[in-house]
Amino acid sequence: MDSNNKENETEKLTHILSVVQNLYYKKKEQLEDLELEISDLQSVLNQINSLISKQSFSSADELYSKLQSLENKTVDDYFKEEISEESFKGTNI
Repeated sequence: MDSNNKENETEKLTHILSVVQNLYYKKKEQLEDLELEISDLQSVLNQINSLISKQSFSSADELYSKLQSLENKTVDDYFKEEISEESFKGTNI
């Protein structure tokens, strides 16, 4: 009876081991697939990031060149304009 009981336990343990091994290999395969997907996503994100960076810098270059082409006024130039006495009559200036 004891021998029969041990065989029964051995069969149960063998079955459990088999199930655990199958689960392990399935999960390992899923993990490998996920790693590939993550790698693909990283590649796509890097490409998008480089496109955005190039666009940002080209836009900044365009803005800077347009800014340089505008008339450069100094701060003093803004205050050279004459104001008539009528314009500030009634104020505390």
